[in-house]
Amino acid sequence: MGQQGSYNAGSLCVSRKVRAFTYICRVLKRTMMDVRDTNGAALAEGDSVKLTKDLKVKGASTILKRGTVVKNIRLTLDAEEIEGRIEKTMLVLKTMFLQKI
Repeated sequence: MGQQGSYNAGSLCVSRKVRAFTYICRVLKRTMMDVRDTNGAALAEGDSVKLTKDLKVKGASTILKRGTVVKNIRLTLDAEEIEGRIEKTMLVLKTMFLQKI
């Protein structure tokens, strides 16, 4: 019984290490990506951007108006997309419709 408990503890430790390694890889990928807006300005975590075009939100009847400001953006694993909160809703936006403020 002692061996079984130590095996589970070991596999749990390995599982945590794998999750930590995966998280670190994602963070490094985000920092190494070159994310740019419509004008070619580099975007980073925490930047503020504004929309350059009216956008329809998929799955909702909402239209985001041109000039809407999105503060404190987060980069995703895709260099052409960012995450931002608009009106208490987290949305994924394409960088081709954004301009850095």
